[in-house]
Amino acid sequence: MKILLCPLSDGGYLYPAVAAGLELRRRGHDVSVLGRSTAAAAAADAGLPFAAAEEYGGHRAFSATWWGPGGAAQYRATVRAARETGADLLVTSVLCNGALLAAETLDVPVVVVGLSVHLWDYAAGGDDEPHLGRTRQSRTHDCLRIHADLREETGLAGRAPRWGDDPLLGDALLLRGDPELEYPGALLPGRVRHVGPLSWEPTPDPAEAEAIGEQLSRSGKPVVYVHL
Repeated sequence: MKILLCPLSDGGYLYPAVAAGLELRRRGHDVSVLGRSTAAAAAADAGLPFAAAEEYGGHRAFSATWWGPGGAAQYRATVRAARETGADLLVTSVLCNGALLAAETLDVPVVVVGLSVHLWDYAAGGDDEPHLGRTRQSRTHDCLRIHADLREETGLAGRAPRWGDDPLLGDALLLRGDPELEYPGALLPGRVRHVGPLSWEPTPDPAEAEAIGEQLSRSGKPVVYVHL
């Protein structure tokens, strides 16, 4: 099977997708990466073929900062790259509406690599979940609105959505955390699965790693990195 990884190119999204891609390659699949040109070094470090989205009309297409406004460019780049590679499956990130709609246009399945916890509405339960800032319902509503706006912008508004009124999950959404991190008693949607951390990072630059180590040793404080 030919698989195109098309996640956001920022490290917190790119690296887990690369981890999934390496496992898929280990299982015998043909895996390549589509992303911003800044992701080329990470793909090379992983030994995966890389295509720059900018060469397919995808300027700002896979930037976490521009995940909303960059949707149309992401759609165009993904469709073109997937057709060129003959992709049978797309693997993308949460918030990649362009890749989701590209999968519909191409009529191929798409798997979404999620965060450590579920971002949107639960299937059931969680009604008494405390909210620190925006509610889960508000976040889901806004993401669905942005997806619907992009569907119209890309000319797909007249086409029946593949996933009905629940398009953000793709064909499957993979969570990188543990069920214990979800709100007690809440039920995840049926297309959501926990798969573990999907750990991978590119080989660090020795000089940069040494400089960071020296700085941390001077501070004398522990460092904890958390990506939800």
